[in-house]
Amino acid sequence: MLFNEYKYFDYKFPEPQYLGAKYTLLGWLIKYVPQNVKIVLDAFSGSQSVSYLFKQMGFQTLTNDFLNFSE
Repeated sequence: MLFNEYKYFDYKFPEPQYLGAKYTLLGWLIKYVPQNVKIVLDAFSGSQSVSYLFKQMGFQTLTNDFLNFSE
């Protein structure tokens, strides 16, 4: 691979196995992100699937959650 930082772009995020996972909403969610946005906030990050999507798309991502799972 030419650039090391791109070696994980084909990694598939594991599907979360709990009620309330936003993993199934990722396709819908990304359609509503405005074009001029550079920084996103995942305020209820949980399994990090939304944050991971935004990171792969090149956004600066801020996350927050009170569950120990997120740490």
